[in-house]
Amino acid sequence: VLTHITEGRDPDAGAAARRGWDHARSQLHLRRSEEVRAMFAGTEVVPPGVVQLQQWRPDADVDQDFEVFIHGGIGFKR
Repeated sequence: VLTHITEGRDPDAGAAARRGWDHARSQLHLRRSEEVRAMFAGTEVVPPGVVQLQQWRPDADVDQDFEVFIHGGIGFKR
């Protein structure tokens, strides 16, 4: 099971988020969604796959225009 903060669909918004953390005590490391998906290499990924968290088996309809900058998924090693 893995979740990770991502740049989202807008690289400029991701860059702004990084700049906001430049002087914080804890550091922020954003990854592209493709990089998060690559972390599941060698696993059997549970549907719906590695997606934005609000899209992972939602209980209600999801607003496709609302973006959460966190991707996640579950993968099993066999």
